[in-house]
Amino acid sequence: MKVRCIYNIKNKQMVEEKSLKNVEATDHRYDFTIGKEYTVIGIAYSKDSTYLENYPMLELVNDFGNYEGAPLFLFEIIDDRSSQYWHIKFNNETKYLYMWPESFYQEYYFDDLTDGVPEVEKDFERVSKLLEEEIY
Repeated sequence: MKVRCIYNIKNKQMVEEKSLKNVEATDHRYDFTIGKEYTVIGIAYSKDSTYLENYPMLELVNDFGNYEGAPLFLFEIIDDRSSQYWHIKFNNETKYLYMWPESFYQEYYFDDLTDGVPEVEKDFERVSKLLEEEIY
């Protein structure tokens, strides 16, 4: 799946312009370039999540080469085909639906990625490269 960034700042003006419901209009800048295309590494969604603001959250590699989650409303979908590497799971406790590579389901994966755990960083680089080079 590929997307193009159409907004990289979530603020009151953008929320009003897009008529977004249940989205907090606080200023937040994302490290993506408007007009640039990105490969979607995964998707998370929960209709009851205030963190996800009731919109799907895309998992991406940002302009600095780091993992960053960003709400779908910041992007336009330019290639809607899902990855062959995604596994879809629903967590009954949290009510989240996840679509991402199998290794991302490892407990504390994203915490370990943020903390710089070498094995997890290596896995994330490997998986990101597979997804980036994927031919549909």
